[in-house]
Amino acid sequence: MIKLPPDKYRLAKQRWFERSGYIAHPKQVEVHEAQLLIRFLVLVAGRRWGKTLLAAREAEIPMLIPDSRGWIVSPTYDLSEKVFRQIHRNLILKQHIPGKATALKIELLNGSVMECKSAMHPESLQGEGLDWIIYDECASCKQVIWEQYLRPTLTDTGGWALFISTPKSYNYFFDLYNRGQSNEFPEWYSLRSPSWENPFLDPDDIAEAKRSLSDVIFRQEYGAEFSSNFGNVYPDFDASLNAHGMSKQEISPKWRHYRAFDFGYTNPMVCLWFAIDPSDRAYLYDEYYVAGKTMSDHIPAIKQREAEHAQWFKNTNFNGIDAVPYEFSVADPEDRNAREELRNSQIYTSTSKVKVETRIEYCRQRLKFRDDGTTSFKVDIDRCPNFIKEAQVYAFPETSDIRNEKEAPIKKDDHAMDGWGYFEAKLRVGKIEQSSARY
Repeated sequence: MIKLPPDKYRLAKQRWFERSGYIAHPKQVEVHEAQLLIRFLVLVAGRRWGKTLLAAREAEIPMLIPDSRGWIVSPTYDLSEKVFRQIHRNLILKQHIPGKATALKIELLNGSVMECKSAMHPESLQGEGLDWIIYDECASCKQVIWEQYLRPTLTDTGGWALFISTPKSYNYFFDLYNRGQSNEFPEWYSLRSPSWENPFLDPDDIAEAKRSLSDVIFRQEYGAEFSSNFGNVYPDFDASLNAHGMSKQEISPKWRHYRAFDFGYTNPMVCLWFAIDPSDRAYLYDEYYVAGKTMSDHIPAIKQREAEHAQWFKNTNFNGIDAVPYEFSVADPEDRNAREELRNSQIYTSTSKVKVETRIEYCRQRLKFRDDGTTSFKVDIDRCPNFIKEAQVYAFPETSDIRNEKEAPIKKDDHAMDGWGYFEAKLRVGKIEQSSARY
């Protein structure tokens, strides 16, 4: 690739942007300008900031220079394809630059080639000498992808790389960002920009996202903030605030009551007892958490526990089935046999088939503080130790991303967490009265 002086490269950019009808907002302009002088540029930006469009326009410039070669690298091919579609639409369909496009690859008649790559297939990232790389959503990729596979491709050519992502905890992407802030690495530059620095973005949409999303998600996804505890599924759960010893008089039998079940044998069988007070504050007042036993063992133990609850609530009409009238009992939908055994013992359950990422978001919303500074979720610290432990250690894999519906937390320390998610989801998507519940 023939390298152009910064002034000529800047002029080429300006002319191409004008021809393409691309109007960059001020922060995008800052990135385009920095790329002229910096070899390794790290952009930390919020959602709907304009990262995809910026990446596409940056990739098009070197492709207009003969015999250049570059990659768009993302965690998956689906994400790479978003940038590819922008490039293909502008370069080939709109501007009619001579060339051809195949599956995630564009070859121009001037000899320049652009390909999309997935970090999930590192075997495809070897043996190439590249002039440029745009590494999209790189915070969700393993550190080894950059260090062992991508960085060597730029060595012989002296090529450049543009890293673009929303942040994700203090992982290696945070290290790259800090490198760009340090005078010790003159070839590196970094900047961080929240979503609202895109003037084309509707402020009402930002305001709605802030109201509806949990604080940790909003700060990461829109505020472009690094967070030390984002790897935790519920970083807003604070045992010092959410857990305390509950007196037997604290829970009223007149409140709305619920049960949630998650089944297991090697893993624990879990039953959680929730109550909602008139101000919509949730109380988890008891848990049953036992492994290595069958349903024939669990059911009498659960009924004995509810007999104790009846004494708390001074329910003189307790019939040996329910301590209080449960508005619903929700259970893991995967174990039909366990639900049937419960039904045969007059414990009628319904299910919630809401996706795990949606259940997680419902639970995160429960953890948001109210306008008066109080919490909407309380847990009995003495009777629910396993729930409290799980809430503090339940985590995503290092490369997971809740925005991708294929991603999920680590299947460990999640049994009470699943029960909580079933309860919150059922509470929102519609309840089934136990008198009419069907198996």
